[in-house]
Amino acid sequence: MKKVTYRLKFNRKNKLNSKGQAVIQIEAYLNEKRKYFSTGIKIKPNQWNENKQVVNSKHPKHLELNRTLKKQIYELEKFEDEQRNRQGSFILADFKLLLKNEVDFFEFSTRNINEVNSTENYRYTLRRTLEFIKEIHPNITFNRIDFNTVKTFDNYLHKENYHVNTIAKYHKNFKRILNFAIKQKLIKEDPYSDFKVKRIASKRTALTDDELKRIENLEFDNNSQHLKNVRDLFLFSCYTGLRFSDMQALSPENFVIKDSEMFLDFRQNKTAGLVMIPLHLVFNGKAIPIVNEYINPLNKHLFPRMTNQENNRVLKLIQMLAGINKVLTYHMSRHTFGTLLAKYTNDPYLIKALMGHKDIKTSMIYIHLSNNVVNEKLKNVKW
Repeated sequence: MKKVTYRLKFNRKNKLNSKGQAVIQIEAYLNEKRKYFSTGIKIKPNQWNENKQVVNSKHPKHLELNRTLKKQIYELEKFEDEQRNRQGSFILADFKLLLKNEVDFFEFSTRNINEVNSTENYRYTLRRTLEFIKEIHPNITFNRIDFNTVKTFDNYLHKENYHVNTIAKYHKNFKRILNFAIKQKLIKEDPYSDFKVKRIASKRTALTDDELKRIENLEFDNNSQHLKNVRDLFLFSCYTGLRFSDMQALSPENFVIKDSEMFLDFRQNKTAGLVMIPLHLVFNGKAIPIVNEYINPLNKHLFPRMTNQENNRVLKLIQMLAGINKVLTYHMSRHTFGTLLAKYTNDPYLIKALMGHKDIKTSMIYIHLSNNVVNEKLKNVKW
């Protein structure tokens, strides 16, 4: 009984794209018939060794790409063997079953990602994770997703030299994608059941009162409105503890006046928790002038719309202008709010209420950090 012969074909249609690249395909040959599968890998002509059927060393990731090509051929061979064992024979048309499941998995996942009730930034990270999976396992099927799929994904992320916690984030995203299929019984067992994702405790960096004052004192002319917008957003986060995604979702309806005082009333995007902040009672009401400057009943959103990536680029410039030796991020602004709350109130339950924590243990972290600062200062006191 003849088996399928597999070989790699580069630039079969003899046509390069705008980057001077062409795709590598897998040719499956059986009984004078051929079927082609795209590997999704595109390289330049001088990066391909036709005699050895490999990506050569002129490509910076040639070793990784060649492993991926071997893996894809192996997946086709494995599918062929499974079909032969199941039905006693095999023809190239049987690959339609594999292709159908492949399309179903990625289309199914993409559709569910688009329907996730969350921010666009979060949906983007899920799509990015799905792209990684497609790059590693372009022919993956629901019934072939297992522990080895997760392990291969983990190896890929480590080879790309991502930080441990970034790798953990991508695993969390992949688990969320797989859960769509698990809930609908498309995957029988959770492939993460025997896989432990590693994390390390991240350092919570916050601004001091002096550093916050330096950012507050920055002045901008009429030609620097974008800089001012980003600075104001960052300060508003320091004064309220809001995440960037929450601030971008704020609307005039989130600001309520009770007894002539302003309250911020909103539901967090990440945890869906309700938070009510009396703006006049935190940071001497410093958030209120910012609200009054930007609020417009005719606008759907309080602040100008922008991406987190765009915002972070501008924050680097604000950091330089303020003479601060810390990288400004919206993790830092939220931690600044929590740290200063702990410093001035030492009340974890107040921190929990204002920051929308689900667990008091998270709020206690800020209390411990505040106590550490106190202890360090006491060590330096000459009694």
